[in-house]
Amino acid sequence: NQQVCRICYSAGDLQTLIAPCQCSGTMGILHQTCLERWLEISNTNKCEICQYEYELIRYPRSLIYVSEMKE
Repeated sequence: NQQVCRICYSAGDLQTLIAPCQCSGTMGILHQTCLERWLEISNTNKCEICQYEYELIRYPRSLIYVSEMKE
C-alpha cells in the first residue's frame, strides 16, 4: 500500500509526503514542492477540495532580462 502524491502521482521515496490540509485519506497526501507549485500556478491560497486556507508568504519573482550585446 504505497502512498502517492495527489498532484504528481509519484510515491514519496524522493521527497517526504505531507498532509497539510483537512482532506482525509489519499486526497490529503502530497509533496510540499508540488503544493507550492500548484498554489503558484493557480494563484490561490486554499485547498481546492476542503477549502483549507494555507498560511503563505509570497515573494515577488524577479525577472532578469539578458540581451545579447552586438559588437
